[in-house]
Order: sequence, then C-alpha cells, then structure tokens
Amino acid sequence: MRERDGRNADLRYDSVPVNAPLPRELAEQMRPAFVVRPPALLSRSGWAMTTAAVYVIFVLVPAMNLYLPAGHPFHLSDYFVSLAGKIMCYAIVALAMDLIWGYTGRWGCT
Repeated sequence: MRERDGRNADLRYDSVPVNAPLPRELAEQMRPAFVVRPPALLSRSGWAMTTAAVYVIFVLVPAMNLYLPAGHPFHLSDYFVSLAGKIMCYAIVALAMDLIWGYTGRWGCT
C-alpha cells in the first residue's frame, strides 16, 4: 500500500521503518530509572501471627476435641468443632463472593 507522496506504508513520518530496533539513546531514555516493588503483604511478625492462627485452627482445635478427655478444662465439644467448621466454610464463601464482585464489579446478576 502506498501513501499519496509515494513513500512505503511501512515507514513512519520520520522515515524509520516500523520493524527497526530503537536506537540505543532512545532505548536508554525509555527505560525506567528504578523498578518499584509492591509493598509486602505482611511484615515478618504478621506472617508469624497468621501462621500461629492457622496452626491453632487447623491442628489444635481438632486435637483438643479428639485427644483430651471430656472432663478436661481444655476439651472442645463436638458442637464447637462443627460450629468452627461452619464458620470457616462461610468465610470461604464470603472471600469467593468478594473476589467475584471485585473482578466483575457487579452486586447482582441482573
């Protein structure tokens, strides 16, 4: 395809071919001076507390139900363990709904 003045269509207005590599000076100017790293999600102590909470919920709660006798002060009843399971399931559903609403930007399907 030709332009009106007879130049090739694959040339820019400054007569540099479209597929040509950028000159070194221009490439150096386009490179960012520094790369911005996103901030850490949690600090080291925050991750330690999160790990401890997960350990308590997923390891100690079932162990306190199974291995401690019913008269022990730290024994957890079957009702409490099932209630904790239901709460965790509702939390997973709430996170899933939050992700869906965040990505789609909708409150409903209407």
